Amino acid sequence: MLVNLFFLVTIISYTAVYAVASNPTTTEMNSNVSASNKSSSLLNWRNTISRCVRLYMEPNQLGDWFDICDSNELLSSTFVWRTRSICTPGNTNSFKKTYWLIYERSHFAGPYILLGHSKCIDDINQYKLLATMSILICVEKLQTKWDVFVSCQYPKRPWREFFPVNWHSDYKVISKSGTESADEAEASSLEEIESLIDLQENCVNNK
Repeated sequence: MLVNLFFLVTIISYTAVYAVASNPTTTEMNSNVSASNKSSSLLNWRNTISRCVRLYMEPNQLGDWFDICDSNELLSSTFVWRTRSICTPGNTNSFKKTYWLIYERSHFAGPYILLGHSKCIDDINQYKLLATMSILICVEKLQTKWDVFVSCQYPKRPWREFFPVNWHSDYKVISKSGTESADEAEASSLEEIESLIDLQENCVNNK
């Protein structure tokens, strides 16, 4: 009887010690796997062919982030006042370089930051930008001896406004090609050719 009791106590003690000793190893492994996945995801994004600029909620590319992959004349109010750092993808079309203009005001107005590919701004406050309200994407169109010309791709019309507007098909808008119906304007996006040198001279991160 005493032998059986001793044997039972020994088995229970061994099981308890094994369980306590094994738990920290499991937790540490899960932690390492999570950190590895997070780092791997960021690396994969930087090496992916993309037009998306990534905006972070904290300096030095930390915190929550979101991607903007097309020109946008008025970002969501959720992000306008919260962006603190920015990164562009590290791999774009080698034949047509992409540039991103991040504006302080809506509808591509006011001071702006200009970034090429593989560039980061660790803290936009260093350029005294009060907000990030609109983003314009420009793609290299033509190289000359003295300049590079880019095609800046504006969103389809009608652009979003601060307040809803009634948009009827018989409403007329004036474009560079003349008067066109709202339906025609909505179906087409605006394209404007700009001098890259001029854009670089006027951006706040070139002062």
